[in-house]
Order: sequence, then C-alpha cells, then structure tokens
Amino acid sequence: MSDHSVAIVTDSTADLPPDLTRSRSIVVVPLTLHFEGKSLLDGIEITPGEFYRSLPSATTHPTTSQPSAGRFAETYAELLKEHEAVVSIHISEKLSGTYESARQGADLTDPKRVHVIDSQVVSMSVGLVTLAASQLASQGADARSIANQVLSMRDLVQTYFSVATLEFLRRGGRIGRANALLGSV
Repeated sequence: MSDHSVAIVTDSTADLPPDLTRSRSIVVVPLTLHFEGKSLLDGIEITPGEFYRSLPSATTHPTTSQPSAGRFAETYAELLKEHEAVVSIHISEKLSGTYESARQGADLTDPKRVHVIDSQVVSMSVGLVTLAASQLASQGADARSIANQVLSMRDLVQTYFSVATLEFLRRGGRIGRANALLGSV
C-alpha cells in the first residue's frame, strides 16, 4: 500500500495545473476536446493556452466528450493496486456526463472502494474541492470521511466568470442570437 491509503481522482475540467496535480498526487482523467477536425485529450494533447489562442480563428465550434467508463475503470483498477480506496470528484452532472461515466467505471471495478462524487460545480471550483480532498488524504483521512467532507464543502464553493465576447456562447447554443446581440450592446 502507498503512503496515502486514499487516491484522489478528478477530471480535466478541474483546471488544476499539472505541476500542482503531480505534487499533490492527484490523478486527472482528461475529457476529449473535438476541435478543428481533431479529437484531443484535454491538457495532454492540447493545453488551455493553445486552445484559447486558436479559438478566435476556429472554423468550427469546439465540443467536448466525457471520458469513457472503461477509461475510469482502468484508472481505478490501477490505483486500487496501491491504495485502499479512491475518491473521484467530477464536474457537475448537470453540465457533463463525466460523473456518470466515472460512476459506471467504479461499478466495473470495486464500487465499495471507489467513491464517486458529483461536485455540483465546474472549473476551478472542482479544483479547489479536489485540492482539499488531497490534503485530507495526505493527512491520513479515510475515504468515507474525505467523501463526507467534500459533500459538505461543495455547497460552500461558487463559480463566477465573465466573458470577453458572447459569440462563443451563441455558437454553442447556450444563448440565442437576440441575447448575444443585446448583450454585446
């Protein structure tokens, strides 16, 4: 068994820098970004900086797809060789199918030892909750108490954001043409 009996997993929507995830022993399962005719693993085959630099000249609207249940199952099985349990924290199930894929992956491995949590938030808010979970794991907390702490923390975390343009929200169907026009005025 590892020094840390509980492994912490999240997905790439947590927006955690790679150096930080490595230093905190957080495993990140990437979503796939479909962009300009390519399917790229988020944070591995394309960095956020590369994506945002390419976005203004994009000819098609980018989309994402969640990791497969099989990818999560492989990740969990590998981690369970060295850890007593896994706590896996993911983007809100209202925004992505990632949580459901992770839950199915847990069912394919060991649902008693893999605790999958819907963070109910997005972006760095997922990251903050994941960092707190990794801190608890490094202090020797068991999976059940880490999961309970994450569940109580998620209601205290909020995400605020602003956008430079409403164009990409319109292209993605999040807002209509009239709302985009009105918002840009």
